[in-house]
Amino acid sequence: MRKIKRDDNVLVLAGKERGKTGIVRTVVGGGDLVKVKGHRPKITEDVALVTGLNMVKRHKKQQAGVQQAGIIEKEMPMPLSKLMVICKSCSKAVRVGFETRADGKHRVCRKCGQDID
Repeated sequence: MRKIKRDDNVLVLAGKERGKTGIVRTVVGGGDLVKVKGHRPKITEDVALVTGLNMVKRHKKQQAGVQQAGIIEKEMPMPLSKLMVICKSCSKAVRVGFETRADGKHRVCRKCGQDID
């Protein structure tokens, strides 16, 4: 179970978008061991796409179909280590804890103790 999931409200901790908030659109899993010939194996980092943050401009050529040509703005993924969940009940950026109950494992706010889910 991840600490940050889709549709969570998050605060950006570092980088050019520091201090801004947004909603997580998708979380792309890392944790895979990537092996490249001639290099040391490394573990890829978990990243998330946050709506409206970390926007970049990409120059696109015309493609066959409905693809629009020109300069297109799109969101780039951010590492999960640079994001912090905003609790719905206390409205603060908090660390996420886990509680195991009879009905399963739940994400819990470390400041107020309320469920995040």
